[in-house]
Amino acid sequence: MSSSTLTAPASPKSVEVKYKRVRKDANVALFGVLEKFSVAEQVTVRRSSRQLPKALVAVWREMYKCLDFEEFQKQLPGDALKQFVRKMRRHFFSVRFNCDQLQGQLNLLERSGIQELPGVHECVVKWDSSKGDCFAKWPLHSLPKLLPHLHRLELHMPLQWGFFEQFGRLKWLALHEDVSTEALAAIWLGCGRLKCLQILGRGTTDVTGISKSAKMQELTLPVVAVKEDSASEIFQLPHLKFLELLQQDAPAETTLQVMSLVLNRRTMDIKTLQINGSRLGPVDWLHGLELQRCPRLDGLMLIDCQFAGLDVTTLGSWPRLCYAAFCHCPDLTDKQVKDFVHGSPMLTQLYLIGCTQLTTKVLFDLFNMRCIQRLGTPTLGLYLQEGELLHKEFKLNFTMQTTLELLDTPLDDSHMPNLQFIFLQAESDQ
Repeated sequence: MSSSTLTAPASPKSVEVKYKRVRKDANVALFGVLEKFSVAEQVTVRRSSRQLPKALVAVWREMYKCLDFEEFQKQLPGDALKQFVRKMRRHFFSVRFNCDQLQGQLNLLERSGIQELPGVHECVVKWDSSKGDCFAKWPLHSLPKLLPHLHRLELHMPLQWGFFEQFGRLKWLALHEDVSTEALAAIWLGCGRLKCLQILGRGTTDVTGISKSAKMQELTLPVVAVKEDSASEIFQLPHLKFLELLQQDAPAETTLQVMSLVLNRRTMDIKTLQINGSRLGPVDWLHGLELQRCPRLDGLMLIDCQFAGLDVTTLGSWPRLCYAAFCHCPDLTDKQVKDFVHGSPMLTQLYLIGCTQLTTKVLFDLFNMRCIQRLGTPTLGLYLQEGELLHKEFKLNFTMQTTLELLDTPLDDSHMPNLQFIFLQAESDQ
């Protein structure tokens, strides 16, 4: 048998792995970000480096739905903003411009190669009134081409001309400052899809021609804009379901005349009425409004009203009323609330907010009255502000019964200074 010689295996060749060292000063900003991560986070970034660009865009899409130029120009200096906007061009849902910087902001988009923002449905153009109205007007005319799918537009500067009629899909428009007759005419003639218009400025508002806005559903105007002739046009709008009137500095007589005008024109289809009485004096004017003539009125909200000992029973009954609110009525008494509820047998929701003269007695009065009326009378829901005396009393003594219940849905107080009318919708609109 031949013998074989075993030889030791050859030593493997040493392999030298060379890593290309990146100079730290080559990208100080990147190193600054990475150094804030833990080692585990840095490893995750290294492993997923190929997916990082797409992952970042996905994060941006979730976090930054609004392109707010003022904010992003502070956070992203130099080319960083251009790169960010270029990647997010299709993903912004809304945009905010500054009126006095609008041309520069549009130039930045142009330098970024962006001709339009196709995903933007909402736009706000802010204005610093302290700088006066000496701003360039013509950049506004570039917005319709940039925002071809815009639905909502909010403008905070005075307007002497129209351009919003160039937005083919505009449905909601808010104008915060004075608007010329020419600019309003552009709305009536050119914004055929407009459903909501808010004219919030304090200047003279001529709404002649508004009847051409056939799709209008919600309208906000200064109360002084509603006169006999303009009211005729307003109530020709076939789909109008919400009318809000800004009292601003209008005298009480003017406000009450306009309210009566609206009530006369739409007596049969007023569904809900909100009145802020802060400028109207004691509520004797409620008699003059004759709200009982509105057979379909089922909601009434009285804000900042002076009841001044009014005998509520003289107002008559409210047979269809199911919702009522008394807010910040400082002299409203327990008896007035009791008499009001007694005259409203179908009432299911009552909001009592900031009425400082009310005592816990009103809860017992309402409970006893509804118990007597129990047959066919619905449960009365009460909204009482948490922390106030009435809320504490309810929690203490009324949680074990079903005649009264506590509501937990607060009122939207953003429009409390205004008058509001909600009309019944035509069957075709519902």
